[in-house]
Amino acid sequence: MHKILKSYFGLIKKFIPDKPKGSSVGIDIGLNEVRAVEITKEGGVYQMIWGGIEKVDKFDIKDALTKTIKSLKDPKASIYTSIFGKGTLIRHIDFPRMTPADLKNSFALELDKYFPFPAEQIYSDCYILDPQGKGKQMSVLASAATREHVDNRIKLFKEAGVNIDYITLNQIALINSFNRFPPEDIEQNYLYALLDVGENVTSIAVLSGGLPRFSRDIFIGSQDLIKRIANALGKGITEAAELISAASIKGEDLEQACESAILGLVQEIKLSLDYFTTEKNNEVAQIFLTGPGAQIGILEGYLEKSLDLKVKRWNPFKSIDTNAVKELGLDKHFIKLGTALGLAAYDYD
Repeated sequence: MHKILKSYFGLIKKFIPDKPKGSSVGIDIGLNEVRAVEITKEGGVYQMIWGGIEKVDKFDIKDALTKTIKSLKDPKASIYTSIFGKGTLIRHIDFPRMTPADLKNSFALELDKYFPFPAEQIYSDCYILDPQGKGKQMSVLASAATREHVDNRIKLFKEAGVNIDYITLNQIALINSFNRFPPEDIEQNYLYALLDVGENVTSIAVLSGGLPRFSRDIFIGSQDLIKRIANALGKGITEAAELISAASIKGEDLEQACESAILGLVQEIKLSLDYFTTEKNNEVAQIFLTGPGAQIGILEGYLEKSLDLKVKRWNPFKSIDTNAVKELGLDKHFIKLGTALGLAAYDYD
């Protein structure tokens, strides 16, 4: 795995010196669900020993998180989590070529140029994407998260009865997962877009050689799509969600409602890809679709048709031993667990 995904963007690291080594757990906290993956690694083989998707009832995330933690197989497990959305940012910046040490110093002095937050109110980090480059300019990936956002997440876990071992950003965790458990037919020399359709935020990352070259959050998610479809059909949220989770959409009214709801998201994705193509003079070859919204049956085909690009769902669990969790029925929801898996895999880097 790339050093960037191992050594950087740990906005807060809380290592417990006396804590015995156990399994590794990634916990992805969404708007309506807490998604968790617990893994071990023996002889080079990853094994999923537990996983869970706990619904958030009446906005009580702490209760859902507490239930998740109590369900873990290993009480000594290392806990990894992430944050996303407003209060977090990833930037791709061109700097004059310099050493990593000089970059850190220069970056710290110019934070206000790159992030719309006061320097004293954020955690930030940066990394050179092309350290072996010979040109006068170098590509730098920078990230930031507000201290309030990070501190609230630490507090949430403490109230649920555990300390966090590591916090990063959702998109970095997902890229970690994609690099470690890539699609079987991926062409390494191509440019790919990793599209994570979350509950209230969709993130897009363009990857070259496994490293992000463009990142953006679009504040439209699966819940927005479901609400719009429900309104168009005159149905409740739960009923609409069940209808559109089908592998194929049946009925003209349902298909038209889905297309109308997805149109806004498609337009934002097009803007992102057009911007990247113009700036970098290079085009994305394929989109890999993941996240809760990837379960919307019509989304894959509609994106492919609208964007004129090959779109494929990405299941990160194909190369992992999941026999221990077959009875949990999680195989139908593996596409939602990519971020949690990427977090859990940090322990084995």
